[in-house]
Amino acid sequence: VIHEMFVVDEGEFEGSDHLIVCQGDDLGERKRALAERCDVIIVLPGGLGTLDEMLDAAALSQLGMPNARPVVAVNIDGYYDFTLKQLERARQ
Repeated sequence: VIHEMFVVDEGEFEGSDHLIVCQGDDLGERKRALAERCDVIIVLPGGLGTLDEMLDAAALSQLGMPNARPVVAVNIDGYYDFTLKQLERARQ
């Protein structure tokens, strides 16, 4: 699932089983498509967009929304240590 602004010629996704290109003025449709089409959200270290998607997925889960999915943060070299601490604190 990718936003159209990141697609060059779709050749970069050759060999993928399935490509879903989302449109829109923001990444909201992409986040919805991710949540609707997956069983679990696996989060690798990334930038602000990745953090936004992870927190959005965590909020859906905390609120008990029907399209909530489990979130797994791949915490390489402690990348998400502080984020996970903050999420634990917010849950209390």
